[in-house]
Amino acid sequence: MIARTLLILLSVGMLSTLSGCYDEPSRYDNRPSYQGTGQPTNRDTMTEQEREYRRQRREQERANQQERQYREQERETRPDWMR
Repeated sequence: MIARTLLILLSVGMLSTLSGCYDEPSRYDNRPSYQGTGQPTNRDTMTEQEREYRRQRREQERANQQERQYREQERETRPDWMR
């Protein structure tokens, strides 16, 4: 009885160890290697058109933020009866 229990525990221990160390093969033939070069950034892979679009969006966002700040400042400087 004790031998059977030990055998079961040993088997369960072996199965959990073996399945925990399994490395599933990649479905891609060649994995990208980023050793030494660092991971590629989105900026490295952008086209000129995408760069121009992002530059324009940044300018728009800055203008919108400045406009919001100006409105907020205007609102704060109004007398109470105008709020």
